[in-house]
Amino acid sequence: MPPLLESGTPRAMMVNENTVAVYAGLAPDARVLAEHAQDEGVAHEAELGEPIPPAALARAVAEKMQEATQQGGTRPFGASLIIGSCTGSANAAKPCLFQVEPSGWHCKVHATAIGAGAEQLRERLAESWQPSMSARELEELGCRLLGEQLPRTRVRGHRTSAPSKLPWEFR
Repeated sequence: MPPLLESGTPRAMMVNENTVAVYAGLAPDARVLAEHAQDEGVAHEAELGEPIPPAALARAVAEKMQEATQQGGTRPFGASLIIGSCTGSANAAKPCLFQVEPSGWHCKVHATAIGAGAEQLRERLAESWQPSMSARELEELGCRLLGEQLPRTRVRGHRTSAPSKLPWEFR
């Protein structure tokens, strides 16, 4: 899938084989946070022999973001993240989302949006999201809503385009 922005900036990063992080904000900050999430995942798996639970991963990233708000000589991270994961077997995968903000606030969510146009997308999600939706149905809903929103959104002069399929497949 091509990036959402024609500038070539990807907005989604794999954390591990079951988890992806998407961001809005400063790409370098998001990369630092994604690398931190990857490091936390590797350390957890090395120590306990199992993938890091999405809640623990979101908490670890949120703690790093929150620490940056309290240290002298540093600035807060300039990126919000949505950490998505599927837990369980391929036939019974359950999607799991966490939203993490630069203040360190994090929360498990059923559906959310960050960045330009997030309020309108959250309203549309509230109308369309159903608890019984499968991961595939959620992917289709997300792509459809992005397709509706992005033509009205210009990000720093770049044209935007909605994906027809997400760039990863959960196992």
